[in-house]
Amino acid sequence: MALHNGTPPLLQYPGVSGDQVYAVFGSSRKHSRLAELRPDSGLECIAADVSTVADFLNAETKQRKLDPAAYQDLVIDLGYRLLESRPPCGSQGHDTLQAALHLALTAFMTTFVLQFGHQRRIRFNDLSVRLKHSLRGSWASEPGNTSFLLWALIVGGISEFGPTDYSWLLPGIRQTAGELGIRGWESILHVLSQYPWVSVLHDVAARRLWHLLRAF
Repeated sequence: MALHNGTPPLLQYPGVSGDQVYAVFGSSRKHSRLAELRPDSGLECIAADVSTVADFLNAETKQRKLDPAAYQDLVIDLGYRLLESRPPCGSQGHDTLQAALHLALTAFMTTFVLQFGHQRRIRFNDLSVRLKHSLRGSWASEPGNTSFLLWALIVGGISEFGPTDYSWLLPGIRQTAGELGIRGWESILHVLSQYPWVSVLHDVAARRLWHLLRAF
């Protein structure tokens, strides 16, 4: 409801500690290129935990399996922490790099939420509107943010944005990829893998978006 309405969560979730997260995975905290954006301490911890979860889910090993209850606990915990760290109705500017990072991470986490059959993802209108606005902030024109912008655009494209957004989303992805010298899918995937990304969950949708871009 908080995601749908753009309001703080009405309930509280006790969550799991960082130590419990890493005990589940048997590893230490993982950092992706999101750390280069220098997020504040609270958001930095969340970004690192999201990266740790993604790294584990990408691991090709049958010796380490995540219990379904633990998976659900982690998804809910990260979702609540994102909603509580930057309340949707807060007073912070929505066109800053930090706001974009927060919203992109939130959109990323919605891809772990239960779907309506056959890959029909739940779209959260308030999140979609604010993410769209944020991705057009002045920070997006700074060269040092280009690869993050590409990741955020594609994350939005596979989670919150739909066909009515393609008129600005697809040209935006094309331009950003061009600035990075990217011409093919494998190069796109190389950039995405430097950020939180779960191949089995996100590759198919992202590749479909890339083919739409080529035909646009």
